[in-house]
Amino acid sequence: MQPFDLRADSVELVDLSSAFLEGFSSAHEADSLLMTDVGVTWRRASAELSD
Repeated sequence: MQPFDLRADSVELVDLSSAFLEGFSSAHEADSLLMTDVGVTWRRASAELSD
């Protein structure tokens, strides 16, 4: 996915529950961003990923 515009708004998480994350004692919420009305071009990923 290649978005045409990388603007995002900060959002506040009101409730977050994850059985997966509860298994990690060091896991914590990260800053959250929301992108809306994003035009994108979808392409098939190549078999080889570069660094």
